[in-house]
Formats: sequence, C-alpha cells, structure tokens
Amino acid sequence: MPGHNPVSAASGYQREWVDFRKHRNRILLYLVFEFLGFMPIVGLAAMIDRSFTFPAGLVWGAVYLFTVSRLRNFPCPRCGKNFFGGFFGTAENFRALECANCGLPRCAGQ
Repeated sequence: MPGHNPVSAASGYQREWVDFRKHRNRILLYLVFEFLGFMPIVGLAAMIDRSFTFPAGLVWGAVYLFTVSRLRNFPCPRCGKNFFGGFFGTAENFRALECANCGLPRCAGQ
C-alpha cells in the first residue's frame, strides 16, 4: 500500500501496551488481595455462623473467577477484539503471545 508504513503503525500501539501492563498489574494485585483475604473472610463467616462458611467460599470463588476473567479481557490494539480470543481465552492461545483474532504479536511496536 502506498503511504503505509508498518513500522510507524506498530509504534502507534506503544500506549496500548503500556495500558495493557497497567491493567495486568492491577488485576494481579487484586488476585493477590483476594487470595490473601480468603481465609479471614471465610473464618469470619464461620465465627458468625457455621452455615455461612460454604456460601462465603462460593461467593469468594465467584469473585476470584470474575477477576481472572478480567485479566484475560483486553482489546487488541489493531483489531479491537479480545486479544485472548474469548471470555477466558482459548487453550491454543493461553500465553497470548499474539492476538487470537488478527495475529498481532504481543507488545508489537515497542
């Protein structure tokens, strides 16, 4: 294509990859706090009433899975679709070295 410079197009993704790293780090921090908070929350529920222990564990598990799903949700800078390929991603694209939809390499343009 005349006038199309792939190097300048790729360098335009730099801000998006910085945003991706911020998003990833924030979600990983949430996961650490949720993991560390599991025992105190379930322990408190058990102290209040033993029958709250199982529902508290289920709610914590649902919150943890939701947070993991947010980790695997990032729009591709090139095509705008989920970089990981689906709600939880796909088994073929677990490490997400490239976009599951358009093939853009991870951190292209850095």
